[in-house]
Amino acid sequence: MDTSTAAGFVLGFDVAPDVSFVAGGVVGLGLAFLVVAGIAVVLLAIKRSLVNACPVGLRFHDAIVESYPELDHQSLSSYTEGLEELGFAPLADYTISAEQGTVQPGFARLFGNEQLACYAEINQLFPVTATVPMRVVFVSRFTEDWSAVTTDRVADAGVWLLRRPTGCWRSVPGESVANLLAIHADLCRIVLDQTRCRVHRPVSSENWYDEERRNAVTVRQCIEKRNVLVLLWEYFTFSGRTEWLGRLIPARSNASNDYN
Repeated sequence: MDTSTAAGFVLGFDVAPDVSFVAGGVVGLGLAFLVVAGIAVVLLAIKRSLVNACPVGLRFHDAIVESYPELDHQSLSSYTEGLEELGFAPLADYTISAEQGTVQPGFARLFGNEQLACYAEINQLFPVTATVPMRVVFVSRFTEDWSAVTTDRVADAGVWLLRRPTGCWRSVPGESVANLLAIHADLCRIVLDQTRCRVHRPVSSENWYDEERRNAVTVRQCIEKRNVLVLLWEYFTFSGRTEWLGRLIPARSNASNDYN
């Protein structure tokens, strides 16, 4: 008996390797690697799908009310009257398509108020899966890529994922158009007070279209940079948030995420 074998018997075990045990370990490691690789591939596919779904290369087409049989005419008239009473002038009726990404069919009526340097848009989406009801949104844009958005539409997990560090928004369902504008003015003051940006002028449909195209590209870039695990976590744990203040100082009250 050689020295190594004798030592093995003295210690109570066989020092010779168990071939089946080693083989099992190798197989186990291989399976673990395959599982991890499979998860990585799935996560990469999810991330790519999210990025590819973000529309870019937006195209704006004139829209005619009569072309949309499912249009909520009563809400359209009510919102239009409310905005005009607040000094907003109609700029365009339009619909959107995109060179890349997914755009749900819809109708939008754009308004502008040069004195307030503010846009308002009434919009409604139509079935791919379900009609999204008509709502209004106020939008103010500033230099250095800052913006403020206030809407009476209920924010959902999809909106939360598409937020930008310099794009602040509020969701205030059920408010009148006049109250919504007042809430929007307060959000604009917060942005202007806490940044060095200035109001974007003039207000026109052409400037609106250009800014929407740039914003779409920025949103896609934000999704590309973010961790897919964080995106999935935020999507499935979304809990009805009504405000996002981005990089502003009060944003520390936002949910912890990879923007803050």
